[in-house]
Amino acid sequence: MTDKCFQLMLDLMEISGFIHDNQFDSFEMLQNLLRTETKLMMILCLEIRKDIDGRNQRFLIDSP
Repeated sequence: MTDKCFQLMLDLMEISGFIHDNQFDSFEMLQNLLRTETKLMMILCLEIRKDIDGRNQRFLIDSP
């Protein structure tokens, strides 16, 4: 996992924790947290894809 993936994962866990623990004061704040969480998930998926694409393709194919 790259450093960027790791940092995105930590940020996502923090935002998800706020939502899970009901740490918001209004519907608007919850809406912003949910939008941020969604954006972080999409960015993390793209970064993981980029990380996998950069690896040795033969290793990925030959792995059990």
